[in-house]
Amino acid sequence: MSVEHEGCSQKSEAEADRIRQLYQSLLDQQWTNRKGDTQQIGIRDILVVSPYNMPVNLLRSRLP
Repeated sequence: MSVEHEGCSQKSEAEADRIRQLYQSLLDQQWTNRKGDTQQIGIRDILVVSPYNMPVNLLRSRLP
């Protein structure tokens, strides 16, 4: 899933906004474990990975 942006060599506000939308949509969902127990997805269940410090800091400011 691509995000339209231009001139963002070190960080992208548009990408951070899209990641925040995806993050929020995950929090609205549930998952079922191997035992069949269903739980709401929480912030401890989501891991966002970025290889560079500038995007990491931007995402930290946007995500819980």
